[in-house]
Amino acid sequence: MTATVDPVAAGGPTAPRNAVRASLFARIGSATLVVAICLVAFAVRLHQLAGPLMRWDEGWSVAHASLSPAEIIEIASWEVHPPLFYLMLKPWLALGRNLYLVRFFPVLISLLTVPVAYQVANRWMKRRSLALVAAGLTALAPGLVYYAQVVRMYPLVVLWLLLATWALLCWLDEERHWALVGLFLAGSAALHTFYYSAFALAGLYAYGLLVSRGKRTRLVLAGAITVIAFVPWLLYAGGGLLDRMFQAAPAETIMPVTPWGLLTSVWTALTFDLGSGGWAALAVLLILGVAILVGRPNRHTPGRLCM
Repeated sequence: MTATVDPVAAGGPTAPRNAVRASLFARIGSATLVVAICLVAFAVRLHQLAGPLMRWDEGWSVAHASLSPAEIIEIASWEVHPPLFYLMLKPWLALGRNLYLVRFFPVLISLLTVPVAYQVANRWMKRRSLALVAAGLTALAPGLVYYAQVVRMYPLVVLWLLLATWALLCWLDEERHWALVGLFLAGSAALHTFYYSAFALAGLYAYGLLVSRGKRTRLVLAGAITVIAFVPWLLYAGGGLLDRMFQAAPAETIMPVTPWGLLTSVWTALTFDLGSGGWAALAVLLILGVAILVGRPNRHTPGRLCM
C-alpha cells in the first residue's frame, strides 16, 4: 500500500512562493543597505571638500579642460595622461568654476563606484554579505576618499575598471554578448583615461582566461578589439610617450628598492595612513577583518580567489 502525501498539507505549493518572497525581502534589504552605505560615502566625500586650496595638478586639470576639444586632444598627446577625463570635465565646467562645484565632479564619479563594487563582489563570491562589506570598504577606504576630492582622473579610472570587472564576471557566469561589449567599452574607456590601467586590464583578462575553459576564443577576441581600438591614440600620441619613457629621471628622485620599502609602500597605498594618527589603517584593517569573518574562502572556489 503506497502512502500519499497531500502537497498542500505538506506546504508544497506554498514553498516556492515563500522562497520567492524571502529572496525579494533579501534583495530589498540589501538594496536599502547599499543606499545607506552610499549616503555615508557621500557625506565622507563632502567633508571639507573646499577646505584645501586648489592644488597645482587640479589647476592643470581645469586649465586643460577649458580648451577646445581639439586642443585637449593635442595637449594630451604630450601629457602624462590620455584625454578622456579632460573631455568629460569640460562640459561640467560650464556649470561654474567654484572650487566646491569643480571638486563635486570627482565626488559624484567616486560615489558611483560604491554600488558597482557591491555588484562586482556579489558576482565574484555570490554572497550579499560579502558584497556589502566590499561596498563599505569602497565607501570608506582612505585613498578612495582622498582622491574623490581631487580634480583628477583617478576616481574615473576606478569606475571604469570596476565596470570592466563586473562585465567580465557577468560574461563568465551567463555568456551574454552584452557583457563582452561592456568589457570592451569599459576597458577602452579606462585606457583612454589612465595609461597604467593596462596592467589591471591584463590581470582581468588573465583571470578570465584562467577560469573560462571552453570559451576563451571570444574573450581573446574582445581583448584584441580593445587593443585595436587603442592603437589610433597610441599612433597619435606615440612621439610624446616615447619622449617621456626615455627621459632620464633626476638623480635625487631615484630611491633604492628594498623588500621592506616595497612592503611599506604597499601598506601606505592600501591605507593612505598619512597624518591620520593610525585611524585610517585601523579602519581598513577592521573592514578587512569583517570581510574574512563574513566570507571566508573555501577550497571549492580556488579560481575565484585569483581575482
